[in-house]
This record gives sequence, structure tokens and C-alpha cells, in this order.
Amino acid sequence: MATVNFWLLCRRSALPLIIFLAVFASYIKSPIMTASDARWIIPTAINIINKGSTELDDHLELIKDNNFYGIVKINNHYYNYFPAGTAIIAVPFVWTISRFVNNATIIRYHSVYERFIASFILAITAVIIYLIACLDLKRSYALVIVFIFAFCTPAWSQASRELYQHGPSMLMLTLSLYLILRADSRPWLIQYIGALLAMAYIIRPTNSIALICFSLFVLLYYRQYVWRYVVWAVLVLAPFIIFNLSTYNALLPPYYSPGRIGLNAGFFEALMGNLISPARGLLLFSPIFFMAFLGIYLKMKAGRIAKVDYFLVAIIGLHWLAISAYPHWWAGHSYGPRFFADMAPFLVYFLIPVVDSLAQAPRPKWMMITVFLALTAFSFWVHYRGAVSWEVYLWNIKPVNVDLQPARIWDWRDIQFLR
Repeated sequence: MATVNFWLLCRRSALPLIIFLAVFASYIKSPIMTASDARWIIPTAINIINKGSTELDDHLELIKDNNFYGIVKINNHYYNYFPAGTAIIAVPFVWTISRFVNNATIIRYHSVYERFIASFILAITAVIIYLIACLDLKRSYALVIVFIFAFCTPAWSQASRELYQHGPSMLMLTLSLYLILRADSRPWLIQYIGALLAMAYIIRPTNSIALICFSLFVLLYYRQYVWRYVVWAVLVLAPFIIFNLSTYNALLPPYYSPGRIGLNAGFFEALMGNLISPARGLLLFSPIFFMAFLGIYLKMKAGRIAKVDYFLVAIIGLHWLAISAYPHWWAGHSYGPRFFADMAPFLVYFLIPVVDSLAQAPRPKWMMITVFLALTAFSFWVHYRGAVSWEVYLWNIKPVNVDLQPARIWDWRDIQFLR
């Protein structure tokens, strides 16, 4: 019996391992490596390991070479302006790499190591997506959901190209969703999403939306576990707050300033731009997400809409409003809807009922299957271009810098992924 259980465990573990290796290898093989907002993640991780600090004074010459980009000076010390959460996630990776390669080499080739770490994190996320899909689908159909997440969303074309905040953010949010779904049969699991959501917030401040909404979910439906949920969240947030007070003399770092997001003159343009513009539109770069609306409808029609689904819809909607309220809503020199990347796991989740409907239909729905495959194929091609072609990134600076002329985002004669 023990032998049978061992081989059963091996069989069940084999496919997630294959998924991890396939996604990781594909991401690593994709040649594009960007180096923008994440350029200080690895130096920060090195300093955390060696000095227990996030200050970057040891890298002043490198900071000067980068024209102080992404640097903030506090009390005569230099820090990465962007959140330290991703650097914290990177620490075990950087520590392991440093056993074989010296720190100077790691920093010199930071883009290579960033892509390695980002790809590793997103490959793990793809495995969690598979586990989520398996709760409702056969394993073969769950692979369709994994493929869409891994290769038809900004996970491939953006989040895996450098160590952005988005990859670790997606991992925390996906793990939280998985535990919430598993908590239906194992309620005690719900407490641990407190730590995951707190870490998601430390990684990226827009995840405060998920933190608030899921906290309300726990309060409403898992009241007996609320105090444990809070304890886990505090265990993560307390060191973060103490660090901020000692470093910035404030509860939150400058990047978390509420003033960075607010209604702006281009708010309504941004709302539409984040969905349908030819350079940043989510539904243009990943048209498979049109099917997510169908997925919500199918769940409602079948009476299978879960309580958490309402909160997921609210998170996606509020996230859309938040990124549109940011004056620099097009995310600078990006490819496609980078600011929407964090929501990819939740949007993919709503594709599960669509795949289930197509798989369970007594007769093949050829029209629907054709549309689904066409949207998937187009989404794959768009993000393939972002993973292998420099031309689509050069769109941001040719013929003119998009930050200087953001009207280019609406130029249908020069669609970014057609470069």
C-alpha cells in the first residue's frame, strides 16, 4: 500500500513539475531582457544579505552612471525609490546565486539574473494556476488555462522580462486565491492569506485593494479565523512599518504616497486606454479576456457563482480605476497593459467556466470553440512578439518618446505589437 501511495504521489507531482519546467524554460529562452524600474532590485537584495539594509550607498558610482534613475535620497543615504518587497522576495535567489558567482558579476549581469528569478517566480505561479484550474477541470483541460496564463498575458511579455513588481505580486495573489478556494473544505487555510496579502501590498501598493477586499471577505465568511488572519498579516506588516519609520520617518515609503493616484484630467481617457488602446489596451493585447465576461455569465446562469467571485470582480474593477487614476497611466516604456498584469490570475480564473462549458457540452460547440481558439492564438502571438522582438519595445521611443507625446498611445496607424 505504501508503494502504491508513493507512485500515486509521483504521478500527481509529475505534471506540476513538467509545467514549471516548461514555463521556466520558455521564459528563459525568450531573448528579450529589459532593464528599467527593476535595475536596483538585485543590488538592494545583496545589501539586505550583507548588511541587513536596503540602502545603496555602496553603489554610488553605478547610481551616477544611471543618472540617479529610480533613486531617492533620505538622510544622506540612497535608496531604491520602488518598493523593497520584490528585493525581499529575491533575497533567497540572490543568496543562492552568490554561492557560485561573486556580487560584482551578479550586479554587472543583473538583467540576466533578473530574468532568471522573474521566470522562476512566474513558473511557480503557473503551477498554482494549474492547481486552481484542477479544482473544476480535468487535468488536460486545466493545461489550457495554464497555457493562457503563461503565454497569452503580460506574464510572458512583461513580468518575466525583468524583475518587475508584477511577477511576485501575481504569485502572492494567486496563492491567496488558491487558499481561499481550498478553504471551502479546509476553513483553517484562510488564516494564511493574511501573510500573503500583506506581502503582496509590500511588493506593490495597488494590492491594497486586494488586501482590503479579501479582508472583508474573511470578516464576513470566516469570522472565527479573523484574529488568526490578522496575526499573520501583522507578522508581515509590522517589520515593514518599523523599517519605514526608521528609514523614512514615515509609516509608508514615498512610493506609497496617496497623492500619486487621484482623479486627473485624463482619467476617462485612461479608463478606455487601459482596455482598448492600440498600445496599452488589455482587451487588444489579450482578447481572450473577452471570454472572462462569458465565464462570469456562465457561473451566474448555472447558479455556481461563488462568494469570492463577487470580491474578485470588485478587485479587478477597482484596480482598473486605480491604475487609470495614475497620471502616468500608460506605464512609461512598457509593452501593452503592464499595469493590468497583476490581475491576470484573476481574469484567467474566470476563463475556467468557459473551458468547462466547452468540455462538458453534449455536442461540440464548434462556433464557440473556434472563437475561443482564435482569441487564444491571437493573444499568444501578441505576447510572443513582446517576448522575442525588440522592435515592439522601440515603439516607445521611435519616432518620439511616448512619455513626451502620450497621444501616440491612440495611434491606430502604428499599433505597438505590429512593429
